[in-house]
Formats: sequence, structure tokens, C-alpha cells
Amino acid sequence: MTTMAPILEARGLSRSFGHVRALIDADFDVEAGEVVALIGDNGAGKSTMVKAMTGNLEVDSGELLFEGEPVTISSPQQASGMGMEVVYQDLALAPHLNPVQNMFLGREIPRKGVLGWFGFMDEKAMREKARAGFADLGGTVRALGAQVGMMSGGQRQQIAIVRSITWANKIIFLD
Repeated sequence: MTTMAPILEARGLSRSFGHVRALIDADFDVEAGEVVALIGDNGAGKSTMVKAMTGNLEVDSGELLFEGEPVTISSPQQASGMGMEVVYQDLALAPHLNPVQNMFLGREIPRKGVLGWFGFMDEKAMREKARAGFADLGGTVRALGAQVGMMSGGQRQQIAIVRSITWANKIIFLD
């Protein structure tokens, strides 16, 4: 029987901020289909660990393996391209944009043809994909045209979660 490598494995990650050692030789791995909890007190390094594994923060030492291969993840865009997304504590939403615009921020679908060449977006396709994501989650966000800043905290959380589910196909971190 062969065992598969974890999707993501961190070995010996260390990170200091001046004299404060946020991570000291930390290990972490996640297998396909697995739900893993990283538990600790405030200030224990959980967010630092997530940021280190998703390209938001350089580490002082240690290594990452993605699907068994050593990798250096140097940006959140690289992590996204690998199928990883993060829902941050602050949700990282633009309050003046609507849920659809937040979901597709930086990933807009251009219109087909010459209008797409001029930067016009396929708002209908983006709205349909967003609506399907909220339906899959069983969410209560119905006003897809309303500003996110005017929505409840629970609705904003749903938007951030649906955004990550829409784009991740390997790992979703809930920080």
C-alpha cells in the first residue's frame, strides 16, 4: 500500500520579528480531504504560520513541500495559483464594492470580443458564478449589488468564505 504525500507540508519553519520569535522550528501538514485545526493562545504564531505557508510572510528558516515537492511560495498570488486561499480574520474585503466585485477583485472575467480588449467585464458571468457559490454554501447574501460595508458581519464572512471556496481547489485556510 502506497501512501500519498501531504498536499502541503511545512518543516521546521522559524520566523522572528526583532527579538520576538513567532515560530520556532514549527511543522505542519495537511492531507487531501482532511480538516486540520491549528490551535493556540493569542500570539502563539498561528497567523504567522498561515502567512508563512501562503506567501504573505518570509520565514527565517524551514521548508515547504507542496504535493511532495519542495517549493518557495513568495506571494499570495502564487499560493492562489497553486489552489490555496485564505480567509483572514479581517476578511480582506473592500467595503465600497459589492459581493460580486469582492469575489472577482483581481480575477475579473473579461467580456468576449473587442469589449474585453478595452477592459469591459462580463458582469453577468461573474454574478452567476457568485450566486452559485452562495447557493452551494447555503448563504443568506441575496443583495449582490449592495456595498459589502453595509452588510452584517455574518454576511461579510460568507462573502469571504465563498470567495475562497470559488478559487481554491486544494486548501482553504480559515485564519
